[in-house]
Amino acid sequence: MMTHVSGKVLGVVGLGKLGAQMARTGALGFGMEVVAWSEHLTPGRAEAVMRGSGVVVRVVGKEELFRCADVVSLHVVLGPGTRGVVGARELGWMKRTAVLVNTARAGLVEEEALRAVLREGRIRGACLDVWWEEPLPAESEWRGAGAWQGEVLMSPHMGYVTAWQMHRWYQEQKECVERWLAGEDVGERRMN
Repeated sequence: MMTHVSGKVLGVVGLGKLGAQMARTGALGFGMEVVAWSEHLTPGRAEAVMRGSGVVVRVVGKEELFRCADVVSLHVVLGPGTRGVVGARELGWMKRTAVLVNTARAGLVEEEALRAVLREGRIRGACLDVWWEEPLPAESEWRGAGAWQGEVLMSPHMGYVTAWQMHRWYQEQKECVERWLAGEDVGERRMN
């Protein structure tokens, strides 16, 4: 896909907990310049989120993010206001050499619009960890080798998984069930 990202622009859509972590990783780990956009993101909010990290995130408009980013990474929740937030228009703004990364929710991206830009080679590629139908059916067009001019890196909604994280997740779920069975409040530790 991309062989060198140092000095490239990372566009983060959604600067919450995960988006901020992506911004830190891109800037500190790979030497990328970071720009961010979301519907209500302000420069003050971005500064507050990134305070103490040593990372400066430049808040830009949606169009500017899609036009200037070499990598666009999605980190917003899926809801009525964000469903299809990346459609044909936004994909059309992307550089031919750019890559779209979606580890959030498939519904953020209009599937047919993404298929079209990949089929026609209008963006370099996509890294997809989420799917419009999960698990991804064996006969899905997404699995078709050679169907894309752009490259597609696929994972089965487990791009975050390490052995440590899986152990931690199962431990938290066990504790949650034990509290629930004991009649205790499970609070924010709910099974997903």
